[in-house]
Amino acid sequence: IKKGQPITQADRELRCHFEQVKLIGKSGFLGHSAVPAPGPLPCRSAIIMIMRNVTRVFLNYRESVRNIWNKHYVPVIEEHGGSFELEETFCRIEIEMFDALVAIPLDDGISKLESHMSDPKKGLSLYHVVPSSDNGVPVMISREKNKTQYWDYPKDRLLPDEVEMRFVRFYDFSSDDYSDFKYVMTQIIGSQIFPDLVGRLALIDMQYAKILKAEPINSADAKGRAAD
Repeated sequence: IKKGQPITQADRELRCHFEQVKLIGKSGFLGHSAVPAPGPLPCRSAIIMIMRNVTRVFLNYRESVRNIWNKHYVPVIEEHGGSFELEETFCRIEIEMFDALVAIPLDDGISKLESHMSDPKKGLSLYHVVPSSDNGVPVMISREKNKTQYWDYPKDRLLPDEVEMRFVRFYDFSSDDYSDFKYVMTQIIGSQIFPDLVGRLALIDMQYAKILKAEPINSADAKGRAAD
């Protein structure tokens, strides 16, 4: 732009850029969001990300999967024994139930739950898992990166702002008996404080966690929500 020339909307759009910031809303939203960088030439309509608490949706999914496993699969295992084929069928049910009870109700057309028998484990990018207490919560972290065999990494407590975690699946240690699916398995994707944790998996008792979904909205909607 030359000095003295009028500034057009196209110029404004060209100078619009985004930076990562933390957004904490009145409803407990927490996460990294893209917002227009401050400056004299704001975008006409910027897209930002809010974090929506979807813990109840995931708890309903967890309860449904747990009921199918305990009520229908465990009796078959007790009578006929477990098998790889039987576990594979349950994996398919988990995936279909996730679509029906989580992805479709939350208008999520991109997240695909992977089979719990697959490796490496990969977290779902839209679903952030956050410790529910500002004082930290107990956690079990995998000894090796992206391995589920041992959960004895020395750090056994996490604060909400120490790591970035994504939902992998609900988990319990019993594979052929009654299970509570007590833990939420997460993938640690970032930590400025503890970089050695990145790439490891973590187990958090679901009573100490909340699950948030990243959702895009435009800046006008964000201002309207803040005014409510």
